Amino acid sequence: MGISIERELIFLERNITALRVEYERFFGGELKRPPVQSRRTIEDVLRRAGNAEVEKAVERFRLQSIQSRYNSFVEIWDKRMRAKEEGTTGPVRRLATGAVAPAPQATPTPKKASTRKAETAADVAALLAAAEAAVARTTPPGPAPDAPVAPSVKPRSRVDFSPLFKRYVAARQALGEDVTKLRYEKFEEAVRRQAEEIRRRTGSSRLVFEVQTAEGRVKLVGRPVPAPGSKG
Repeated sequence: MGISIERELIFLERNITALRVEYERFFGGELKRPPVQSRRTIEDVLRRAGNAEVEKAVERFRLQSIQSRYNSFVEIWDKRMRAKEEGTTGPVRRLATGAVAPAPQATPTPKKASTRKAETAADVAALLAAAEAAVARTTPPGPAPDAPVAPSVKPRSRVDFSPLFKRYVAARQALGEDVTKLRYEKFEEAVRRQAEEIRRRTGSSRLVFEVQTAEGRVKLVGRPVPAPGSKG
């Protein structure tokens, strides 16, 4: 008989994001050693979940997506680790999937520490964006028609703000801020509060959120989206 692995899936989604932050701290020089134990814990849970007989098609699809995403990040981390050990400057530029970030034109001249930190964070953000694009191309298709989604899963199920959260974290990293204490749960709560306020003020049910950087600060800005066919 199959089992439900909802708890493991939630653990993996949260801890993969946390592991990404740990690796960026390591490559940025804040941590002296790579987060080996955190990575081993995630891989143990992935192995256990992969060997389980999952009863729900939607959970099987979600697990496959998490595995694909994690494998893409592992490839990046391992390549950057080899580059670090070989004394190569800058992050790894090429992914096995073919996503290529622009190569540096020349060896940079010495700059202020804050400027170098911002450039490195921006480069990291570009690399992670390339990884997300690669994952989008390699994500397995949804459940087949003969494997229907559980009745409890409806179109109005809980919204996943993970992509927005990643952009928010990357933007704050680019400013050289410490992002280790940022938590997805608090971010999601803030987004929902802002959404409710905008709906109450405008009456609009269609909203879009953007991460903006202005005057040295990162802001989450929400606004209503006009319904299709509406004027103005």
